[in-house]
Amino acid sequence: MATNSNNTDRNEQEHVQCAWKRPQHEELTELENAVAHVKNDAKDEEKLTQPIEKITQHFQEHSNNRLRLARKDMLPVGECGSMDRWL
Repeated sequence: MATNSNNTDRNEQEHVQCAWKRPQHEELTELENAVAHVKNDAKDEEKLTQPIEKITQHFQEHSNNRLRLARKDMLPVGECGSMDRWL
């Protein structure tokens, strides 16, 4: 049963990682295009702001998901025994 749980956790970790990586190429391409547009004297900060905000939001979501998974993986102190022996 522990193996099934481990496989489920691993699948969830892989899903979280893929869900974040998939849009990265598209978003970075969008940001590169916006930078090129601004370099060509088109003074439109919105063209830069939108992709940066989108990338930042997706990274924050990914970070929150990783934190959730890390907390899920933590063992309660009672399962580990006394922490004094490790200190």
